[in-house]
Amino acid sequence: MTKILAYIRRVFSRQTRPVPSAEYWPASALPGDPNELVKLGIVREWRIDHLGEPWFSAEAGVLSWYEKNLAGGSRDDA
Repeated sequence: MTKILAYIRRVFSRQTRPVPSAEYWPASALPGDPNELVKLGIVREWRIDHLGEPWFSAEAGVLSWYEKNLAGGSRDDA
C-alpha cells in the first residue's frame, strides 16, 4: 500500500514544463513580408483585430534574433 501511495505522490507532484512566453505583433510591425515569415516558421498567424489588421505570434526574442542575424540577406553560419 505504501508503494502505491508513493507512486501516486510522485506522479501528481511533478510540475508541468514551463511554457515559453509569446510575443504578439501586428503585420505592420513585422520586418518584411508576413507571409514569408510564416513560411519560414518564425511567426504564426494569431488573429485579426477589429480594424482588419492581422496579428502574429512568435516565441519571445525570435523576431529580434531574426532582424539581427537573418534580415537583409545575411546568412546563418551557425
